[in-house]
Amino acid sequence: MKPGTTTANIEPQTLPDIREAYPVIDNSLFGEQGWALWAIIAVVVLLAMGLGLYLWRKRQHSAPVLSPYEQAQQDLREARNYLSMNNISNFCTVLSQGLRRYVESQTNIQAMELTTEEFRFVLQGRPHFSQEDTQALIEVLDACDRIRFAKLEPAMCELEAMHEKAQAFIENQTNEEEEAKFA
Repeated sequence: MKPGTTTANIEPQTLPDIREAYPVIDNSLFGEQGWALWAIIAVVVLLAMGLGLYLWRKRQHSAPVLSPYEQAQQDLREARNYLSMNNISNFCTVLSQGLRRYVESQTNIQAMELTTEEFRFVLQGRPHFSQEDTQALIEVLDACDRIRFAKLEPAMCELEAMHEKAQAFIENQTNEEEEAKFA
């Protein structure tokens, strides 16, 4: 172009190119067949999720469901094992939780969320258990609390008596349920 010439006076075909032409760049992630790769990835992810869900549900159903009585007996056996190992804190924890779980399964009382004092108050207002059974239950739970939180160190015979009271409580409830079925 000559000096003093403006581009407005020049025909577009005669303007010189500033740079060379480059080939068109493919902006798709995986070229022309990108959709096929994405479809394969989606199928693999869905299969993995389905397999994970299947295995999770299979594991959920494989655990045997115990009756409240069987669960309570299992908890009492576990507590007895801790007692035989002289692990008093775990003995009291398992014994207390087992009794509370059993009461929850037999009533509408949320025993696991209540303190022993709250639990005592709730039990007194409901006729779920006999007065003697309620008293024995509260005695065991109170003793467990004293051992766990006040660090009381009872004799082995006292711990065995607690276990026997808990066992008797569970057995009394089971016997009452069976009598109610036949009545």
